[in-house]
Amino acid sequence: MPDFRPGTTPLEYPSCPGCGNEDIPPPLVYETSIYSEGFTVGLSRCPQCHVYFTRPRLTRHNIRTREAEYEQVRKKYEPEARSGRFHKNGNYRHYLELAESHLRRSGAATPYRVLDIGSHCGFFVRFARERGWDARGIEPAGPMVRFAREINGLETIQQGLFDERSCEGETFHLITMFDVLEHIPEPVKLLSAVRQRLAPGGLVLCKVPHIRFYVAWRRLVMALASVGLLPRYPTYLAEPPAEAKTSTVPPLFDLFEHVVHYDDAAVARIFGRAGFPSTSTLPAPPTNARGDRLNFPRSVTYGIARGAFRLGFRPDRLMHGLLILGYRESTA
Repeated sequence: MPDFRPGTTPLEYPSCPGCGNEDIPPPLVYETSIYSEGFTVGLSRCPQCHVYFTRPRLTRHNIRTREAEYEQVRKKYEPEARSGRFHKNGNYRHYLELAESHLRRSGAATPYRVLDIGSHCGFFVRFARERGWDARGIEPAGPMVRFAREINGLETIQQGLFDERSCEGETFHLITMFDVLEHIPEPVKLLSAVRQRLAPGGLVLCKVPHIRFYVAWRRLVMALASVGLLPRYPTYLAEPPAEAKTSTVPPLFDLFEHVVHYDDAAVARIFGRAGFPSTSTLPAPPTNARGDRLNFPRSVTYGIARGAFRLGFRPDRLMHGLLILGYRESTA
């Protein structure tokens, strides 16, 4: 959770990440929580390009992320690592099948090379290697990198942040970012660097929350909370009341962690500015751990959304997550 350095100003008011517009109206929704130490952030929408983003937001240099201790990470994930049955393997298979289908059409030679940005404990890299890919990862958190190396047996996980200097002289058929891009305050800069590391005809595959799903269901969540059928979320239509500071329920939009919010408009604008000539989006399958109470409803809405997609419909209110595929042109 966020923690603040004493004597610093915690909030900033960024320009739109989609078009650079600085004339942004007041937020549509505000959030605050006990973890923000009383500071309030907001969900704003650019009137020019219609991209949703967090403004005001916590300044990145004022946040200290309390890294999980290695033993906590090990206790949580080691049983799945030892069994080889990680709860996201089904999702990883789906992602790689999409990529392999594209790469076969593009005529790419095997073995395919993949770089996973924000690789956490290395489960995706491990799954890809077992499937025959030449797979590498980069992850900033030391405990996660240690787990990937010591428990998952991966020496191909590098500790650090990906930027334009990373992996110089190398290219990849696929670059992945799962639940990463929404945390990046300058996505155009990151995606431009990603594009430079893609081989001709390669693709980047990202999984992000779908902002239109959460906007559509916000009023229902608040209505149910107001009559006691759900815990009250600290998400408001106007300035939040003082009692919001005592809430113990995580905010609906997670604005303290998620700084850019994606739908088709944001994907087209941001990926286009990063140099991707074309993109596509699909419903993302749920990725909850076993036993999560949201598994069933998310699985149901995903199934309906995927079926509607095949019939040519786009049910935004049922797509809680987006898969974004950004394609690099076939010639360098």
